[in-house]
Amino acid sequence: MFENLTLKNVLIAIIVLYVLYYVYNNYLTENFASQDYPHEVWGVNGATQIFKAPLPCINGNACQWNQVWGPIGQDGNGMGMTNISQGDFDIYGIAANANEKGNIYRCPKPCNGGKEWTQVTGTLKQVSHGKDSVWGVAADNSIWNCPNSKESPCTGNWKQTNGGLTGIDAV
Repeated sequence: MFENLTLKNVLIAIIVLYVLYYVYNNYLTENFASQDYPHEVWGVNGATQIFKAPLPCINGNACQWNQVWGPIGQDGNGMGMTNISQGDFDIYGIAANANEKGNIYRCPKPCNGGKEWTQVTGTLKQVSHGKDSVWGVAADNSIWNCPNSKESPCTGNWKQTNGGLTGIDAV
C-alpha cells in the first residue's frame, strides 16, 4: 500500500498542509470579513425569518442562531425575506411579504433589524453582495448591478448587464 511513498512525497504533503494551516489561521480567520464587524453567517428559513450566527460555527461547533427582525412593513410588523446576502459593511435582502414582495432592503452592520433596514429602489427575486457592488436577478431573469461602498451604499442606481440568469453569486 505504501510502496510508492517516498520522503519527497511526505515532505510535499507536510508543506501543503502547513500552507493550508497558515492560510486558514492568518488569512481566512483574520481578513476574510471586515475588521470593523464580527464574522457572521446570515440566512433565511422556510418561514422567511432572518437569522444570523457569529462564527466560528463550523467543524462541529454549534451555531448560535439569533433571529433578526426584517424591515418594518405597512402592518407595523417585521417583514420576512426570501433571500439575503451580506458584505463587509452591510446586508441586502429581498422582501417576502405579499405587499412588499421583491422589494430590496439594506441594513448597515452591525444589523439588528427593524428600523435599521432601508428600502432600496427597485425589485429583484435574488440578491448577492459583491466587494464593490450588489448584484441581482429580476423576475424576468435580467441581471442588474449597483455600485456599493461603505461611504456610498447602493440606493437603487441599478445598471442592467447583458444576459439572463435564474440566480447569481458575487464575491
